[in-house]
Amino acid sequence: MVADGDPEDPQPAGEVPAQIGAAPAGQPVALGPAPHAVQPAELQQPLEAVPLHDAVPQANGVVQQPAGAIAQVAVQPAPPVTIYVASTLGHDLRQGEILSGVLQLDVNSDTDQYDTVVQPLAIVASQDCDLLWDYKERAAGRPGLSAILMLQCGDAEPAREAAGLTSVPWKRVRQNESDRFHFLQAVEANADAAGAGLPDMLVDFRRIFTVSPAELYRQLAKPGGAQRRAVLVPPYREHLQNRVAFYLSRVGLPEPHSPAD
Repeated sequence: MVADGDPEDPQPAGEVPAQIGAAPAGQPVALGPAPHAVQPAELQQPLEAVPLHDAVPQANGVVQQPAGAIAQVAVQPAPPVTIYVASTLGHDLRQGEILSGVLQLDVNSDTDQYDTVVQPLAIVASQDCDLLWDYKERAAGRPGLSAILMLQCGDAEPAREAAGLTSVPWKRVRQNESDRFHFLQAVEANADAAGAGLPDMLVDFRRIFTVSPAELYRQLAKPGGAQRRAVLVPPYREHLQNRVAFYLSRVGLPEPHSPAD
């Protein structure tokens, strides 16, 4: 034990240890400003945003901003959304592929005559897996699909006028909120295999037809015949197909539900 008064004794018994910068007993302690503390006058000064190119490079490669500066990060615009890609010629047809100049055959079994209807635009609606299977089977000399399902498609403005769509229902159609119609925005020239581009289009789910695969591939191979133009990419392809399936699976009721009086 250290004796009283020994130099090694840190403090005589009964006394309060003295603090650095402490005031005499009974008087308030005056606290100085903390290091780097922001004073009221400084709070009234707005911080200046400093671009990244004004930062000071350090020897270790780390960029340090001046004290109190706010780094400005350049925000890159989002890349444009891809809706279409140009058709790939010489391969199997794809679901969601837009064709032009397709001949629809209307056969009259009573007279053994048939009429041809030229569809300016049409979209392939059959499933990709079925189309690929059909293409491989025919290449091997075996029969494939009996028919390919097609959706009639047309220039949006003439189709709108033909359907009698006024401004209010047309707004719902353009937003794809109508059960019967599906709106497709224009195809840019760089996404069109023909290089011409396509206008805004309107699909009418009541206008569905079929063409045999053999006949459709013949038309596509013929000079001046049907043309493969562009293909919808996911999820726009699935969006269209889902809406087609919903329209075809509607259930007709004899009478709608009536609320109780």
